This record gives sequence, structure tokens and C-alpha cells, in this order.
Amino acid sequence: LPADCTEQKPTPDLSPDCLEALSSLCLAQAQDCVLRKAVRDQKKAGVVAKLAAHAKVLYLQTNLGLGRENVRGMWERDWVATMEQRASLCRGLAELHQASVCQEQGKWGERIARLRVAKASLASAPEWLANPDTALAEAVKDNEFIYHEREPDAEQLEPVAAAAVVKATPLPERWRPGEADLFREMPAWADVKLKREECVVS
Repeated sequence: LPADCTEQKPTPDLSPDCLEALSSLCLAQAQDCVLRKAVRDQKKAGVVAKLAAHAKVLYLQTNLGLGRENVRGMWERDWVATMEQRASLCRGLAELHQASVCQEQGKWGERIARLRVAKASLASAPEWLANPDTALAEAVKDNEFIYHEREPDAEQLEPVAAAAVVKATPLPERWRPGEADLFREMPAWADVKLKREECVVS
């Protein structure tokens, strides 16, 4: 709006940073929904791992957006903590299922390393923690007695490949293209100075 306009300017919730943060949150939750369905439908471990890896990335991006100084006061602090927890959970699920892929490929040392990362990441999710606990104990035992493979450090592990199955779509120019545009005939601000009462839509 022009500087001399007396109409109310957009509220903070319509600022670019706020809209970007909320858009990122919607994407993360959408990817999370696909991830949960894949887990429930018992999809292949490699598929679940890739879905979880991208969900983790989206939650981390959302956390950064929600934590920006000019918007962080618009929501409760719990939101930032929740994003961190969801990111950690998704990382744990990615590593847990990638460990199953390692087992299929005979990479016993890497499997153990990924299970350790999964266990640490899922520490705050008791409904999942038993999975890496049991698998890790079995993997360590098998490696000590049979395979004798070296366990790589967590920093040496290749990141789990991410699969993005959701994306943001641009807003349409018009929400109802079949209906008349009430503002089409309205003069531009630079062309004519309108009275305040002429600009108010009741």
C-alpha cells in the first residue's frame, strides 16, 4: 500500500518470513504423513529410510524458520522443541531402516553404526526405542562371532538418500476464475485520490 494510505497494512502473520515458516511446516507434516503410511503399510526398508530422511530435512528447515527473531514470538516455544523432536525421530527412523538395508547388502559394520545412531535419535520415542535396542544387540553379537567387520564412526556414514514426495504449489492468480473480479474497474492509487469511504468494502 502507498505510504500515505490510511488503510491497515498487512498483519505480522502475513509477513514473508511467517508465511515461509508456515509453508515449510505444512510440507514437513505432509511428508510425515506419507512416512507414517509407508511404515504402517510395511513398505520396503529402503523406501521408508528415504522418506524419513527427507522428513528430517523439512523439519530442520521448519525449525530454522520458526526460530527467526522477527517471528519466533508469534508461536509458543513448544513448537521449536517439537520440530527438533520430530527431526530427531525422523533421523532415527531413517537410520533404523537403512540399517535393515545394510543387513540385506551384508554390510554388518555399517549396520551396527547406523543402529547406534538410530538408538540415540530415538531416545525420546519409547514406542520406537525397543526396535534399535534389540537389533543392535543381535547385530553386535553376530559381528563378534561371525563377520568381524570394522564398525565405522557415525561421522563416516554416508547420509541416507532422501526422497521428496511432497512439494509446494504456487497460489493461483485467481481463486474463482469463473466469477467477475470486483476490483478490476477500481482506479489505480497513482491515478486518482479516492476518498476513504469509497475504498471500504462492507
